[in-house]
Order: sequence, then C-alpha cells, then structure tokens
Amino acid sequence: MFDFSDLDDCIKALKSEDPMVRASAVRSLAIFTDKKSLKSLIGALKDDNVAVRSNAVRSLGTRGDAKAADCIIKCLEEDEEEVKIRAAEIISIFGINDKTIKTLKTTLKDPSKLVQIWTLYSLVKLGEEDYFDRIFPYAEDEDSKVRTNAIGALGKIGDEKSLKPLINALEDPSWPVRYRSIYSLCELGWIDKVEGLEEFLSDESSRVRIIALKAIGNSPDREHINNIISSLHDEDWEVRYSAVGVLERIATREEIPLVEKALKAERNPTVKISIESLLEQLKESA
Repeated sequence: MFDFSDLDDCIKALKSEDPMVRASAVRSLAIFTDKKSLKSLIGALKDDNVAVRSNAVRSLGTRGDAKAADCIIKCLEEDEEEVKIRAAEIISIFGINDKTIKTLKTTLKDPSKLVQIWTLYSLVKLGEEDYFDRIFPYAEDEDSKVRTNAIGALGKIGDEKSLKPLINALEDPSWPVRYRSIYSLCELGWIDKVEGLEEFLSDESSRVRIIALKAIGNSPDREHINNIISSLHDEDWEVRYSAVGVLERIATREEIPLVEKALKAERNPTVKISIESLLEQLKESA
C-alpha cells in the first residue's frame, strides 16, 4: 500500500503496473509544490494510460506552475479526447501568450465538440471575448453530454450573458445538465434568480435533489423548511444526510418533533447518527 500524502510514495506508485494506482498517485501529486513532483507529473504525461495522463494534466493545472505550460499545449495535440478536453480546460490558468492563443485557435478544428467547448472557454478566459457567443449553440445540442459541458463552461466563465442559458438548462431532460446548471448558479451567487427551486427536491435524480438542498441551504431564509424536513424521508440516504446538514444551519427547536419522527424511521446508521447530533444541537439551543 502507498501513502499518497508522502511524496516519495507517490513517485514510487507511478511505477506500479496498476494504472489505477498510478492515476491516484498523479492526483495526489497536485498537493506538492517542489521541482521533484513537477518533474514526475510532467513525466506522467507520457504514461500509456489515458486516465493517468488526464489526471496529470489536471494536477498540473491545480499547481499552475508556468514551467508546465508548454507541456499542456502539447497535450492539445493528443489523440485521446479525454486528455485534450482536460488540457483545453486548464490551459488558461498558465496565462496568455501568442503560442497558447495560436494553438487554441487551431484546436477549434478538432472534431470533438467537447474539445471545442473547452477550447472556446479558455480563449474567452484569456481575453478573446469574441468567442464567447460561440459556446451558446452547444448548450442546445442534441447530445446531453455536449449540453452538460457547455453549461459547465458557461458557469465557469460567469458572464451575465450566461444567466439565460443556465436558467433554461434547469428544464433539460438530462439530469447531469440540470445538476450542472444548479451548481453553476450556486457558485455564481445567482440561485436567488431561480423560481421554484424547491421543486428540484423531488427531481428524479438523487444528485439533483442533493445539489438543490445545498442551494436552498445557502440561504438563511426558512421559507423552504418544510420541504427540507420532507427530504429527511427521501428514499436515498445521501439525500437524507444532506438534508440534515442543511437543517443544522437553519432549523430551530420548532422542528424537534418532526426531526424526532424522522429519527424513528431512519435505518441508515450514518444518517441516524447525524440526526441524533442534530437533535442534540436543537435541544441545547431550546
């Protein structure tokens, strides 16, 4: 077993025959800032496994070391879509230069719509604002994966022109698109512009229900307290657990009877412990 919080162990793990171990090591190298780890990450860009190379790009982006910029640019010429997507997404972190802009404009010719989306994203982030509107059509593409990535890119750019497509995406038939829309609106502080947010607490996707709970919980307003209490009885334990987290911030002693009722019905040990803790908190404040 490797200790991925230890630099030497991470570097040793890069020589493992198991690509999952190498991929984990590469992700962990993002927390280090020395030259040794940087050299190892750059070396991992030549790994024969796509996930390892993709994670190496992500970790280099997290570090933001300018010395890795040229390596990331070369990744845009990769054959594997996953690596090119990641490189296109993070290249703007390294700052603007003529080589980066030229390479990104060439990458726009890539046949992958996902690569195109994140290339446009980086061009906009690097000040090429004329490319911004070209992202919008992707948000209405017939492929839900394309729509999800487009909404993600628009959310990360955060321009006011992103608001309308983000709101429209709330009605998308694909749950990842709805999830990404709510997430982006939360991150941008625009969640108050969403009407009927509580309706997403009944979404068919548990992931959407969880992000909706978090969105509602970001506000100290108790307007949706009853909806949140209802989520304590959701069929998915992670939704119930998330509901407890929200109630820890906004519930008062008035909710004690309803929380006690939920505790009696709870069978998941993790959620049960969290509800017991919530009750203790509420009773102490009573």
